[in-house]
Amino acid sequence: MHTESPDKGYRRIRDDLERYHGIDVNDKRVLRICRKLNIKSTIKYSNNGCTRQ
Repeated sequence: MHTESPDKGYRRIRDDLERYHGIDVNDKRVLRICRKLNIKSTIKYSNNGCTRQ
């Protein structure tokens, strides 16, 4: 699932497992498996914290 669309993290992988494959699984289990297999979302969020130099 992650190789097809690498922008998916553990939350979206869990949602797809439940929605399309009918597999009910806990978030923590998917997170643990993703950490073990080194699966991370490739989306980077911009840092909008400070507006002054």
